[in-house]
Amino acid sequence: MDMELAVGPGVLIPREDTIPLVLETVQRLKNFSAPVILDLCAGTGAVGLGVARELPDAKVICVELSPLALPYLERNLSRYGEGRVRAVKGDVLNGPDGLSLPLVDAVVSNPPYICTGELPGLQKEVRQEPRLALDGGPDGLSFYRAITNNWLGLLKPGGVAAVEIGNGQENAVADLLKTAGVSQITFSQDITGAIRVVIGNKNVCL
Repeated sequence: MDMELAVGPGVLIPREDTIPLVLETVQRLKNFSAPVILDLCAGTGAVGLGVARELPDAKVICVELSPLALPYLERNLSRYGEGRVRAVKGDVLNGPDGLSLPLVDAVVSNPPYICTGELPGLQKEVRQEPRLALDGGPDGLSFYRAITNNWLGLLKPGGVAAVEIGNGQENAVADLLKTAGVSQITFSQDITGAIRVVIGNKNVCL
């Protein structure tokens, strides 16, 4: 995505696995006029900034909780956000209440999705990442439940819901999205051929 993002202790290092999330989101939004995008668990801002760079009329709100990650996020938004991307401190697991957020055209997220019990067995380089950015709860789905239950209420009808997932999570996450009123769901692969993105559109009430 041609950006040298600031990273450091307490923030997840962006990886190529996340590029499909950006590309698929941009593809679904290409016919939207001046879309507003909500990037949850934003970390460095890689996803939100990537989408904003591909959609010059878009505005992005990046939600991040970690006090260690927020300074890096704000630095990256200052460098690459062109005044169209802003940071909001918020806990995705607790929902958007009190954050005064608008209705949006897309909700995107690369949330923590590793099962708590699997964290000790991860590769050393991954274990060095902040636990807050990895731990997806007992079954790895805690953040997807929070997103579908609490955040998709901000998504306009016809808007895009897109998330990065862990290995083998596609059907469970798709079911959560369907329950939240999302259809036209498709899966996309990363460079290794693993399914890494689940994306759909919120149903339009006729």
